[in-house]
Amino acid sequence: MPAPVLDALKAGEITLGAAKAFTVAEDEALTLTVLDQIKGRETSEHRIRQMLQPDATPEADPFDAFRAKGKKHRNAVLALALARSLKYSDRDPVFAKVEAETRVSLRQVWTPTTENFFGRVSADTLDALMLDLTGTDPQGAGFKAFRSQKKAAKALSLEKLFSDPDYQRVWGIDAEAKARIDVWVPDCF
Repeated sequence: MPAPVLDALKAGEITLGAAKAFTVAEDEALTLTVLDQIKGRETSEHRIRQMLQPDATPEADPFDAFRAKGKKHRNAVLALALARSLKYSDRDPVFAKVEAETRVSLRQVWTPTTENFFGRVSADTLDALMLDLTGTDPQGAGFKAFRSQKKAAKALSLEKLFSDPDYQRVWGIDAEAKARIDVWVPDCF
């Protein structure tokens, strides 16, 4: 590999992948020309190899390869890209329509746990959530005992409220409260 390519890599002017693409180069003058053209730009390794070997048999077009995988693969990739680009909100009519048409909801694939939610919010948020979901009396002994716990214990208690029927019975969860628990998602989703 020519020294200017290594120097450009060290200086952060090209990526490691771009530097690897230069290993196909046979013409040092062409290598330096291509290096000058791509410094500081986002250029794919595939494109760099094409620039370095203009007379070589062209490799398969990546887009053609993508299309060759079929409609099912294409649709899955596009759906994933779309899903990642949207910010979920249960109040957004777009998501309500998607959920209605697909008969899917966030809670079918995600349940809040200490690790993925409860341990990441404030103790006051946990207190408010326990009151909202259980409908318990804020002056009652059960809630006072919950409120006096450390945050980690509160998070574990809420996780049990979502997953443990025996714990739900301890809190006197009726069908209405159980229905609220079963569909609850944080506002940030």
